[in-house]
Amino acid sequence: ICGLLRPLYEEKIRDRYVWYVKGLMPDSRHRSQYRNCIQYLKKICQYPGREEIVRNLARDWKQTYTTRRAMKEELEQAGF
Repeated sequence: ICGLLRPLYEEKIRDRYVWYVKGLMPDSRHRSQYRNCIQYLKKICQYPGREEIVRNLARDWKQTYTTRRAMKEELEQAGF
């Protein structure tokens, strides 16, 4: 069933992942939480429009959370 529904709802699914991960990052404080957010970025990468969305999320996080060194390291290590 997922194979049938995904093409119909790709953008909605992607947008839901974006909405969810945006809500996770403000409360994230540990490497494991940053890695969890990065896993969602990787899921978003499977959907249309992914490059710009993921690049913007990573850039925004780096600019917003300037004191989170571990977050920046994890993003860099994941290629974001």
